[in-house]
Amino acid sequence: MNNKKINYYRVAAVCFAISGAAFILISMFGDKSYSCPLPIGMSLVVLGMVRLLRDSGSLPEDCVYVDNTAAAVDWLSRTEGNVLLTTGSKELMAYSSVPGFSQRVYARVLPVESSIAACREAGVPTGHILAMQGPFSTEMNLAMVQSLQIKVLVTKESGSRGGFAEKAEAAARAGITLLVIGRPNQVEGLSFGETVSELSRRFGQKHQPQVAVVGIGPGDRAHQTLQAITAMSEADCLIGAKRMLEAVAAPGQL
Repeated sequence: MNNKKINYYRVAAVCFAISGAAFILISMFGDKSYSCPLPIGMSLVVLGMVRLLRDSGSLPEDCVYVDNTAAAVDWLSRTEGNVLLTTGSKELMAYSSVPGFSQRVYARVLPVESSIAACREAGVPTGHILAMQGPFSTEMNLAMVQSLQIKVLVTKESGSRGGFAEKAEAAARAGITLLVIGRPNQVEGLSFGETVSELSRRFGQKHQPQVAVVGIGPGDRAHQTLQAITAMSEADCLIGAKRMLEAVAAPGQL
């Protein structure tokens, strides 16, 4: 078998046995299918599935919350003004029914061929395709919102690791509407830290915590470096004086 399609849900731990050596493949990209080449002679053993639950922080009080993409499209169809989609390329086609789609909707997607193709298929004009790789700071989101005269920023409820806090803060500072698409109900699963511990236990690996010492300057993010902002937004735990934590911690971040 030269090629085999595998379905990964949340986190899939897969062991490839090649000449006695084991390789672990971990996917953390949600419900997607990937083609994985399997050369002749390679055996595939699925050891189990672990569901990773994204962290869920508190939502801004003034945001508009909808359950799914269809509800988001319905809400946008009753509004005016430019829209920035930061929800990826998978469901772009659904937004094409929004009135004035080609004039008012901008799509921020990953700079890969499949994303660009999805934009073109949905009818997004070339000048409205923002092919960029994150992470995006609040300042970068704000600059994009202001330069494109965005009135509605659309995002998924992606938690701190998905850059949700930076989008919410940019929307608040720009005085625009934040449209949040909720995530499906999650019943069972593990947090990111629990997932790392569980996989380390299963495969006999030692998990080495990483510690970053970050200076926040006067406290305002406008005076912080991108590296500092990234380190703080990706941290599982922040330690510092109360006033400092209040200045930099994202909603729901310890």
